[in-house]
Amino acid sequence: MVAKAFQVGIIAGSQRPIQVGSQITDWVQGIIERHLGNNSNIGLRRINVKDVNCSVYDEPYPPIQITSSDQYTKDTTKAWSRIVAPLDAFVIVTPEYNLNVPAGLKNAIDLLYFEWTKKPFFIVSYGGVGGTFSYENLKRSLSLAIKARVVENGVNLAFGPAENGIAPKALTGQDLGLSLTADNTLWVDKRDDIKKGWEELVSLLNTKPTE
Repeated sequence: MVAKAFQVGIIAGSQRPIQVGSQITDWVQGIIERHLGNNSNIGLRRINVKDVNCSVYDEPYPPIQITSSDQYTKDTTKAWSRIVAPLDAFVIVTPEYNLNVPAGLKNAIDLLYFEWTKKPFFIVSYGGVGGTFSYENLKRSLSLAIKARVVENGVNLAFGPAENGIAPKALTGQDLGLSLTADNTLWVDKRDDIKKGWEELVSLLNTKPTE
């Protein structure tokens, strides 16, 4: 029996022109790819919110009433829907702005519904103290409002105090020196947590959602 093939979206949530979100998402994706190996039935698709180009929520109908990409009125929303709808699950890598999810990421999520609902999500947040507020708010929104299936234990990546030199680098978009294999590098202790979160996501993928 041939195993079912899945496609998972890896979403980089930052829109800032100067940011570290892209390299953090690269790192998370790299850990997942190494963990997958060459024989997986799971494909990954990278999505950068800064490239989505959707206008601020201006569709006339609530997304929960939409059942097809063609029902949206804006071409940008239709295009975004057609990217998301075929995907089976999502890994979201999000920063934290003012103790919350970035507006661009929240808007990209809020524009859609049927494309997200009941699908598995794994959240990785980052920030001075790990982006925990952003993580909790996003988890609550996805779980309760969109009825998605969110991995119980996400991952919070903390820059730590300014004295350690990481936060100033992050704020100015410098290289954080992240590594997939080296010891004594930033967040080396989080690699296994990311693998565990991914394994839980895969378990959800292989479990039929309840109605």
